[in-house]
Amino acid sequence: MNDMRTKNEQRPREIIDVVAHMVIEEGISSIAMAKVAKRTGISQSNIYLYFKNKDDLLKQVFLAQKNSVNDYMNAHFTEQPDVVANMKLYARIIYQFAIENPVAMDVITQYENSPIFGQIDISAEEAEMDFDRVTVLVKQGMKDGIIRDTDPYVLMAIAYDTLVRYAQSVRNKTVDPIRVPLETILDMLEGAWRVLK
Repeated sequence: MNDMRTKNEQRPREIIDVVAHMVIEEGISSIAMAKVAKRTGISQSNIYLYFKNKDDLLKQVFLAQKNSVNDYMNAHFTEQPDVVANMKLYARIIYQFAIENPVAMDVITQYENSPIFGQIDISAEEAEMDFDRVTVLVKQGMKDGIIRDTDPYVLMAIAYDTLVRYAQSVRNKTVDPIRVPLETILDMLEGAWRVLK
């Protein structure tokens, strides 16, 4: 018997967007295909045209958000005259992305803090943010004695986590960006990055 169902090219993105909002509203562990079908208005059997199973759907939701961060970084990062300026630009881009794309950032944060993240089939490479250009510049700063000689991913993670939480606090109005401006956060991060003299 032929399967008469046809794929709609935009449907996977629509499903991913709905599930991203469901993750924020209900949490990852509460996602069920029946709920997804109800929220999207698409039959459960048709969802399986686009995703093998629930784990595949959850994986694609995460990857879509992560790829949007990577695309934003690649579109906005241009090499600066020195390593500290590069790291500050990286930080500004992460902050701005978090302000402009709260759903993506909140979904990524939920995934990173969920035990389900380890259960779905996401490789370490897939889970990693693509900040290679920045990492190369940070490593050069270490060689030049400007940046602390430690794992560059640790330094970048400190900045990433700090900026995501700062952006969430600004959005939630628990931090006033006038009283605690981004520049203050960047100065604190610079203190963490630089070699102590």
